Amino acid sequence: MALGQQAFAPKMNDMFERGIDPDVLEPERCHQHSEIPCQWPTAAEVESYLQKCHEEMLAGIIPLIEKEGKEADKMSRWIRGGRVHRLSIEHELMHQETLMYMYMQLDAEHKQPPKDITFDLKPKELTEPRIVTIPEGSIEVGADFDTSLFGWDNEFPSFTTKVPSFQLDRYPVTNGEFYEV
Repeated sequence: MALGQQAFAPKMNDMFERGIDPDVLEPERCHQHSEIPCQWPTAAEVESYLQKCHEEMLAGIIPLIEKEGKEADKMSRWIRGGRVHRLSIEHELMHQETLMYMYMQLDAEHKQPPKDITFDLKPKELTEPRIVTIPEGSIEVGADFDTSLFGWDNEFPSFTTKVPSFQLDRYPVTNGEFYEV
């Protein structure tokens, strides 16, 4: 339930709730996630669900925008600075990521590149050092609700912590490198 509206498709909501954080390290600070379904819905069912989500989102947001500045209620903090719009966009990106999870679970024969696209799969010579050292330092983690235009529920409030020096690879790990490990 969001924006005062009841869920219209609870099973689909559970299925697509996974978002960007499926492996929660601190469950007490984040929501639990539903199980990965044994069978995903059809493309037509997903498209229908997506369309209904957009309709419901607009039905909830438009009244908030219309009363902006007229009423000081608990929802006004979601309207200020376009927060509700940023939240909606981020929510849409979560659905796109979930669709990518679904795509990754497909068998290889269902993942064929378009015939008219070619790929250069030869590795490029790397001239820079791959490993870089990040010095120790302090970092601000999280956000403060009243000064940030967007943040997840588990990102509030902000705090400062010290991070020891560490090393990381300058480049993303390739599939070939992952396979070698």
